[in-house]
Amino acid sequence: MRDTYLGIVSHDLKNPLSVVIMCANLIQANLMSGRVDVSGLLDHIERIKRSSGIMDRMITDLLDIKRIESGKLILKKYRCDIYEILRECKDLFAPIVAKKSLSMIIRPGAKPVFADIDHDRILQVLSNLIGNAIKFTPNQGHITLALRKTAIDIEVSVIDTGPGIPEQKRSQIFEKFSQVDSHDRRGLGLGLFISKWLIEAHKGRIWVDSEVGKGSTFIFTLPISVDYESRRTIAS
Repeated sequence: MRDTYLGIVSHDLKNPLSVVIMCANLIQANLMSGRVDVSGLLDHIERIKRSSGIMDRMITDLLDIKRIESGKLILKKYRCDIYEILRECKDLFAPIVAKKSLSMIIRPGAKPVFADIDHDRILQVLSNLIGNAIKFTPNQGHITLALRKTAIDIEVSVIDTGPGIPEQKRSQIFEKFSQVDSHDRRGLGLGLFISKWLIEAHKGRIWVDSEVGKGSTFIFTLPISVDYESRRTIAS
């Protein structure tokens, strides 16, 4: 297992690190030449930022895996409005969505739905799911964040109009180091594994419905805040 970790991590970290080194050398050469190309420098800096962000996500995922396996990843729960977290995610990804000419909406309207959760960890789960939706949805595509309250729990869905996931891969994507596209090495394949652990630690479930050529829907559930439901019953 250790050799597997080292092999995958060294391979996947090497690519963005190589971009950082290459761009740093190009910036140095540009500055030393005496003919500074500001536009070129900004392009190199943007590539460094993008590659550094990829490396940061990989390292964060690895640290989370270590905490999960050692039992040291602790949830800090408090009462949150799930709809507000969806809005937070929509605002967070707005620049990327606009840059790729996608649309992102929240369905239905602004109705508070409360649950006792670790806000940052549920935000992490949603960020993983939305990030994947953006990555695999072509330009001009659509992403929908949906919220539905049942009698026993809250269902949160991230729906995209991407290529969909083949049936034989749907049972594997929540495993460690699993990649839907084996040629896409922008991550370690740990995001969905960590998301599954976090949702199950909240006493919820996570799964995917997909049809090749028609997109994917990732769904997870969270228990409804019992106190909140009691107050609604008394008030009515």
